[in-house]
Amino acid sequence: MSLYLTKAEDSEATGFRQMDAAIEITLSVSPRAKTWLAEILGLDQTYGLDRQFIAATHWDVRRSGRGEAVYLVGDGLYESNEDHRYGRRFWLVDGGQVTELTRQEALQFLH
Repeated sequence: MSLYLTKAEDSEATGFRQMDAAIEITLSVSPRAKTWLAEILGLDQTYGLDRQFIAATHWDVRRSGRGEAVYLVGDGLYESNEDHRYGRRFWLVDGGQVTELTRQEALQFLH
């Protein structure tokens, strides 16, 4: 997952860009895996996590099937899925700060 956080400047090195009331998250798109971002709302007996999938605000995919998907999010706990290099990852967005969490750390926020 190619995520970056930048405050004033737009750096391609981190994956998040801070905006007025939202964080812009850019994920890699690959023909090998489904790219998605979901806000974690709680626990679910069937799926483990109760998630609300977020629609990308912009898709930029080349003929090769590779590219980027851009999402706008606010404060919350998120799970993302990208290509084989990153797989599933967990993120906490709080007050414009983005922190990567392990699955265990993410689950602790739900209790």
